[in-house]
Amino acid sequence: MSRIFHSLQEECDGWRSRPLEPRYRYIHLDGVYFTVGYDGDYVKEPMLAAIGVKDDGERELLGYGPGNKESYEAWKAFLQELRERGLQGADLFVTDGSAALIKALEEVFPQPKRQRCVVHKLPGVLAKVPRHKQKEVSSELKRIFYQESKEVAYQEAEAFFAKWEPVIPEAVRCLEKDLEECLSFYDFPREHWKYLRSNNCLERVFGEVKRRTRLMGAFRNEKSCTLVFFAVIRALRFRRIPTPEISHRT
Repeated sequence: MSRIFHSLQEECDGWRSRPLEPRYRYIHLDGVYFTVGYDGDYVKEPMLAAIGVKDDGERELLGYGPGNKESYEAWKAFLQELRERGLQGADLFVTDGSAALIKALEEVFPQPKRQRCVVHKLPGVLAKVPRHKQKEVSSELKRIFYQESKEVAYQEAEAFFAKWEPVIPEAVRCLEKDLEECLSFYDFPREHWKYLRSNNCLERVFGEVKRRTRLMGAFRNEKSCTLVFFAVIRALRFRRIPTPEISHRT
């Protein structure tokens, strides 16, 4: 068992320090919480992770690591580590609304394009809507993100604002402040829209790790959490996203 442990640790360390390509078409960033022991105390601590999509549509888990409550310092250290391994940027970063992550991202990889995960955003808007109105509002809200073009999406958003601002002004302001970032995916190939609206690709990775470690309950320490995470993700195979340019050539 000791030999197996050390062999896995060496493989994990090598994988986490491997060189990365300079640029990816898209990069998804998110974190998930696990119960981890620290000197006998068990607390919920996040594991930060990044998935990159190459020009040919291949998806790759770029890295992961403990996140210290998803603080600004933790995200900045995680992103700097990716940079030190060779990453220079991406055409689009997909994130949730974490102010700490966004601040760190703007410092380490300053660029204009960011997609706000719609799956994370919509519950925040609906939380400001009275329960008896949520079904109606949700249906109209989702239409904004399933249009034929960005221009039509803006038209849907303006109609939504005009109708609902007098009724649920807080919910409308919640959407307005992130609308531009929520619609960034429309600037990319139509075949990719469903992959860019959200961080579902990382959620599926996190879900698989949790499923396979459910019987463990909690991790004894941070090292065991990091190592078991690697043991699970190294067996995962990511489905390539369709790439119009590649399909056309073939």
